[in-house]
Amino acid sequence: FEKRLYVFKQHFGRYVYLSVNEHRGVLKVFPEGLPNKITYKYKEMNLKGNLPIVCGRNLSGKIKYFDMVKDPHLLIAGETGSGKSSAIRSILTSLIQYKSSKELKLILGDLKRSEFHLFKDIAHVEGVYHSADTLRPVLNKVKKEMAKRGDLLDEEGVNAIDQLPKKLPYIIVCIDEVVLLKKEKDIMDILEDISSIGRSLGVFIILSMQRPDAKLLDGKLKVNMTVRMGFKTQDNVNSKIIGTPGSEKLKTSGRMILKVNSDLQEIQCPWLDNEKAKKILIPYKVEKKDKQEEKKDDYDTLMELLKNE
Repeated sequence: FEKRLYVFKQHFGRYVYLSVNEHRGVLKVFPEGLPNKITYKYKEMNLKGNLPIVCGRNLSGKIKYFDMVKDPHLLIAGETGSGKSSAIRSILTSLIQYKSSKELKLILGDLKRSEFHLFKDIAHVEGVYHSADTLRPVLNKVKKEMAKRGDLLDEEGVNAIDQLPKKLPYIIVCIDEVVLLKKEKDIMDILEDISSIGRSLGVFIILSMQRPDAKLLDGKLKVNMTVRMGFKTQDNVNSKIIGTPGSEKLKTSGRMILKVNSDLQEIQCPWLDNEKAKKILIPYKVEKKDKQEEKKDDYDTLMELLKNE
């Protein structure tokens, strides 16, 4: 049935969803398909979980999201104009609204100097970094924090930071156009370490790129990125590298193939432009002086790592 899904699509249309197990098969048909555009509305998302990552609207008409603590690490890829940038804005803006600055710390790598300027001076954001040289020191501090958190887990005899008596903030390292770092072996080694052991330590990565690189996405890093968002790609070779077959057939901006573990769904990402995101983020901006004071308050949790080597 799965190999001949195209037959069902020829008869019912492209928007069909087939689920087959050892007991039965279920074919769901959605004649209306997906809308070409949906507007970002945070209050209508009804997010739940520890770290909900907004994806968009699925064929059932519901907002799809996943909990990064349960499904760690996200890879986003797609051509220019495919909607990838809006997806990243939606994800980060939603996380900032969902979690307080004491519960979540964001480290943003903007290697193209075009995506993350609106997140500067946000209380949750430790910094926006534009090169390997500026990213390297903070990632080395994250590496030290991971070792420190590992020791805490051993001392308390628990499996994850959520079980510790003292709550530690989640850390998300989000890097746009990570392919520009592929020659920086020390940085890529840290990202690979995060992908391997970060989940229990509360440290996660979101990596984004326009054109997937087979050499970069090889080995542990690719295997440990359990969630993929594949926007429009040039061909099926690129979509296979991402792990989202069918991305090469997408036509609509903001449309993705979402892969969570082995499940594949076609999703329409919410549209969130820079101006709207700026307005949403105004309440979360802090003066630089205030931000420094907040970092001192958080010293016992994460700031020893991020601001004191």
